[in-house]
Amino acid sequence: MKNLFNEFVESLMEHKKEKCVQMVLDCLSSDEINVVDLYTEILTPALNNIPCHNREDQHCI
Repeated sequence: MKNLFNEFVESLMEHKKEKCVQMVLDCLSSDEINVVDLYTEILTPALNNIPCHNREDQHCI
């Protein structure tokens, strides 16, 4: 699962949205990951660790 997380974050940081979606769909369809683990182990940590280079930018989370 660590490999999936790392690959997902790398693709996310490169703005490769289609690749991120396809990776997740492939893992779900092959039962490599379930929906709960997807959210708790991949999506939540990845999205919570996106760096914001301009703290005054209203689009930063």
